[in-house]
Amino acid sequence: MAPHLQKSNGAAPSQLELNVAQSLTDLEKNSPDLRKDLRAVAISAVKE
Repeated sequence: MAPHLQKSNGAAPSQLELNVAQSLTDLEKNSPDLRKDLRAVAISAVKE
């Protein structure tokens, strides 16, 4: 599971949730200015 995604009750993440979590990880890796702030960000659900 992506580091920014924390699902409760062991629920399986949706593809959208995985995509958002991966985007946060990519931003953290590629944006030194945002790295410190994004490290603390975690999502538990995403709605379209």
